Amino acid sequence: MDLFQKIRNNYYEPKQEYPSKGMKNKILCPTCGQFMKNNDGELLYRKMRKEYLEEEGRLYDEFRKDAIEYVGLTGHPKADKIYDKAWEDGHSCGYEEVLIHLEELADLVK
Repeated sequence: MDLFQKIRNNYYEPKQEYPSKGMKNKILCPTCGQFMKNNDGELLYRKMRKEYLEEEGRLYDEFRKDAIEYVGLTGHPKADKIYDKAWEDGHSCGYEEVLIHLEELADLVK
């Protein structure tokens, strides 16, 4: 699958929804089906948030590796700096924009 296709198919986005702070008092216990008490809900919320952020970080790292490989900069001594500049310039518009910037910058060093 093409990298742009992966981006459009949300491959690099976590599959679970980001847990909102307000949901911590509305979390059902997986064993008894009752709403969890404040402290238990808070602990589960923190666990879910941690899992979400870990998955988000893993997917970001995978995108970074795939993007550098896609533009042919694997092993290039300045690949990380070039990627960081593309990220800085394009991440506010999404992964596609980062990749467009990365392609333009990679052309300069090839």
